[in-house]
Amino acid sequence: MPSGLTLDLCQGISLAATPDGAFLMASSNGQIQTFAIGAGGSLTPGPTTANCCSPTIGMKISAHGQLLAVSNESSVSVYSINADGSLTLSAGSPYPRTGTGLVSGLDFSCAGDRLYGGEASFASSTITDAWSVATDGTLTALAGSPFLGAGTDGQVVLLSPDNSVLFTSDQFNNRINASSVAADGSLKAIGSFGGVTSVHVPTGLATDASGSFLYAADETFGIAVFSINGTGGLKGLSNIPIDRVGEIQGLAAYPPRSCVSGDLAVAITADSATVESGSNVTYTITITNNGTTAASATLVDNLPQGESFVSCTATGGGVCSHTLPNPHTFVFTGLAAGASETATLIAATDANLLNGAIVNNTVFVGNKSIIDTNPANDSATATITMSAQPGPTTLKVSPATGNYNGLAILTATLQKTVNGALISGKSVSFTLNGNSVGTAVTNNAGQAILTVSVVGIPLGTYPGAVVASFAGDAMFNPSTGAGDLTLNKSVLTVIPSSGAARLYGDPNPSPVTYNITGFLSGDTMAVVSGTATCGTTATITSPVGAYPVTCDISGLSAANYTFTVLPGTLTVNPAPLTVTADDKTRVYGDPNPVFTGTITGLKNGDVLTPSYSTIASPAASVVFIQPSTI
Repeated sequence: MPSGLTLDLCQGISLAATPDGAFLMASSNGQIQTFAIGAGGSLTPGPTTANCCSPTIGMKISAHGQLLAVSNESSVSVYSINADGSLTLSAGSPYPRTGTGLVSGLDFSCAGDRLYGGEASFASSTITDAWSVATDGTLTALAGSPFLGAGTDGQVVLLSPDNSVLFTSDQFNNRINASSVAADGSLKAIGSFGGVTSVHVPTGLATDASGSFLYAADETFGIAVFSINGTGGLKGLSNIPIDRVGEIQGLAAYPPRSCVSGDLAVAITADSATVESGSNVTYTITITNNGTTAASATLVDNLPQGESFVSCTATGGGVCSHTLPNPHTFVFTGLAAGASETATLIAATDANLLNGAIVNNTVFVGNKSIIDTNPANDSATATITMSAQPGPTTLKVSPATGNYNGLAILTATLQKTVNGALISGKSVSFTLNGNSVGTAVTNNAGQAILTVSVVGIPLGTYPGAVVASFAGDAMFNPSTGAGDLTLNKSVLTVIPSSGAARLYGDPNPSPVTYNITGFLSGDTMAVVSGTATCGTTATITSPVGAYPVTCDISGLSAANYTFTVLPGTLTVNPAPLTVTADDKTRVYGDPNPVFTGTITGLKNGDVLTPSYSTIASPAASVVFIQPSTI
């Protein structure tokens, strides 16, 4: 159906439909045309309303269907939507932008009491306008507006289904910004996500009804898909290309954001109120839908300091995922009214937690598909008390190996005897064959690692030669452990002498010499018996080129060393040739004689037939002319 509108300089028409499906609004070039939507989606032209400004960049209708907002680059106009689809301009319209860019994308909060606008900007930050909205559509800029973020171009804005996160497209930098929305409507940056591997030019945004996924219209490329974690961060999942020439400028997800109200409650318990430090603790997390409609939600658990993730599971089709060290999330979709589901999170406690230490683990409801009417029960905390009475420890020394006159790595692992918990941050002393060789501090894996010299120790295996000792402290009793030391032969490397070369047709150098490297502690060639035999695949007839040289090291031996070999190269260079033309004479006016000559330097029976010529013609003056060769 013809719109009845003329196009403005943007050469486009902005569209918005009322939530009840009764009216479609279209605008361009200072006019807003209302269409009544009939059965089967048919359109009937209705009232036309003059808009203050041109061009029109975008339109948005509030979730309650009572207000229409229109962006006019430098301002925003707001209209009340009457029962017949006609529009009434709110007092004070148009409302000026609060930033310096061009106001484009708009989005209302579900309650219709907040309006956000993205400004296309060439400045050093993205710009987001924020207004409070009165029932008659009057706008009042929020304190702090405009809100600035990373990037340079915030054209499109989109609120998450629960209105807790605002997403802003940054088209110039191929990214999408996320900001948390406070109770007063102010914004706080969460992060900037994407890049050309995830999204190219995000020109339109939409989420699924649960707020778990974000979709971006990616202009000429296609559609980019992101997952939304419980705190509003994004992770690129895919970027699906279109299979035809064109651009995707906008999109919508079905089912759309519902803006319904409900009540989700979360609870968390630990399997024991008192936990031995270093032991695992199992948390049971329950989410209950106290509302009247089905809802989806993401639970977020950031384990506290002193605990680390082990595993997680969920019931009812819930999906558990984790990022180390945090967050750990549980996604539940379509949780029926009155229903509950559970998640299980197992965490390991730190062996160094002090006796009586209190550890609090809090879980909260992240993104959700509803507007929660009772946010007070959106989070819960489980508290455990640590039991860490002084007790025995175990020090396990790993077998150590080293090479003759080289180095060996000594490793000892410190654990609580009662539960095998790894103990970090403790000093462990080492001796080798009864001699002190140093100390090391245990890492997060409970390992003390020390590199020592084994110069002067003969080859062989020494049972119990490595002894590690922990002196103990107020939390852990002392312990000692022992392990074996094995010293193997060191390695010498045989390398054919570099730069070996010969002329084509000559025999190979004999013998091909070599060097041996890798001697330790003043050892020399005197410790090596026998010889290596080095040869090449090149023969006397091999053409010019490079040929590998390898050495047979089976004839070498040394008491404290083994041998390895590196390949070398023999280069066959061109052989020089000398061509000498024979002297010739003739009588003036006679034809030139047949020219001949001699070639010296040919090898391998090679045959070369040159041709000879002269510049003399039959009429040439009497003179001595040397024939030339070709």
